Parts: sequence; C-alpha cells; structure tokens
Amino acid sequence: MSYNNAGIDDELIGSVLILSEDISNGSGRAKVADSSWRCSGPDLAAGTPVEVIDVKSGTLIVKPAEH
Repeated sequence: MSYNNAGIDDELIGSVLILSEDISNGSGRAKVADSSWRCSGPDLAAGTPVEVIDVKSGTLIVKPAEH
C-alpha cells in the first residue's frame, strides 16, 4: 500500500503517531502503519507521541501530541 498520494497525506493531518527515531535538528522519522515517514518538528525523543499538523513534499510536519 502506498502512502504517497495527496488523499492519504491529507488523511494523516490530525493523526497521532509515535516517533520511531529522534527528531534532531528538526528531522526524524515516525511510524505510519507498516512504513516509516520523514518528519519535521521540534527536537523530541523516539517513542514520543506527535500530532501531524501538515504534510509537505512527503514530510510530516509534527508537534508534540496534547495529553
């Protein structure tokens, strides 16, 4: 299954995901279903829940998820 089309990208906005790799210097990775996506946001540790606020050029723009 491919997540590289605009419809799926739009569906990810508002989703809460878990970082699979640290976000360091603004770049990291998050798990989406059975794949891993690039993400951008504030520096955070792997395992942190994040909310997708936008998708730009296949990169998830994230912020820490609200508790």
